[in-house]
Amino acid sequence: MAEPVLEFAQDIDLKVVTPLFLGSATQSKAELRPPSIKGVMRFWHRATGPEGLETEAALFGSSGKAASGQAPFLIRMDTAMLSGQTLDHVKAPLAYLGYGAINKGQSRPFIPPGTDIKLKLVFKPSASSDVKDGVLRSLRLMNYFGGLGARSRRGWGSVVFADDLPTDFDDLVSRLQDEVAALNIPQSREARYTSFSGESRVVTLPAGKSWEEALSTVGQQMMMLRNPKTSPPDYPWAIRDVRMVSGYVKNGAAEQAPYRAMFGLPHNYFFGTTKDKVNIEGANKDFSRRASPLFIHVHLLQNGQYAVVLTFLPAPLLPAGQKISMGTQKQRTITVSLPTSWGAVEGFLDHIAGQPGAKEVLI
Repeated sequence: MAEPVLEFAQDIDLKVVTPLFLGSATQSKAELRPPSIKGVMRFWHRATGPEGLETEAALFGSSGKAASGQAPFLIRMDTAMLSGQTLDHVKAPLAYLGYGAINKGQSRPFIPPGTDIKLKLVFKPSASSDVKDGVLRSLRLMNYFGGLGARSRRGWGSVVFADDLPTDFDDLVSRLQDEVAALNIPQSREARYTSFSGESRVVTLPAGKSWEEALSTVGQQMMMLRNPKTSPPDYPWAIRDVRMVSGYVKNGAAEQAPYRAMFGLPHNYFFGTTKDKVNIEGANKDFSRRASPLFIHVHLLQNGQYAVVLTFLPAPLLPAGQKISMGTQKQRTITVSLPTSWGAVEGFLDHIAGQPGAKEVLI
């Protein structure tokens, strides 16, 4: 089939800020391809809210067989991007944030920080200005709030516009405020799916002079708060959760899932003294997993500093009527209700917002 005539093209230069984990056909190297980028752009377009759902097909295509099912633009890359680079002897808190992509101190292959990604967006003649603006907005949202590849919700795979870095931390906060203000955010209490809503939060934190320092800063805070041995008195959820799960291990009963399950599923526990491992996930196998509603993004600034952007997009943890299962090898698996609040996640954001230099974006 002949390729459609295209009349408008725009070059986009991205820079990788933190190691970007993406599998290739052989899994021996990391490989970045246009479909991976387009999929993330589609996600951030949907995250703008109900309006994003309504216009998704017009911007990114649909599964229909009609010509209207095709996207009005293409993404092209000058060269294939492959890398076999890995990290060795990785320790917490980096290993904590990279769990899955980093196992036993060894990382999967990744595209290294500092790599330039040169894209070309090529639009069909029929693409309207609204379509072009929407596509570019999805890239901006990825640039400010998200990333590419595995563990991107935990700060890995952060990418930014290489030729449009904020001058400093205050400039970044101003840009984030402008980007959020331009969204048509519904003021409903909670979104139906992962998207910006009146309950969303964006907290920013200055985070040092390297990507390692930036990720370590937020990872250390997360580890400290979520560990019942180190969590401060104003973060009670860690201790409550361990007591709840420990009670289940002893007597096989519990009424609801741990509050920290709201960070995403599965959410597991291991008790070193008894060697009990508690598996906590969605009771229905079709909904056993739930990606985190908390997004961690690392942003590079012109002055050589780094900042962390934490974005909370609350939505139902599981579909209506679904429950969570808890099970061990010793105890029977039981089903329990979902936590009654986002307190564990909100408490973490409150703690970060209270750190020196932190600022919260108004929504």
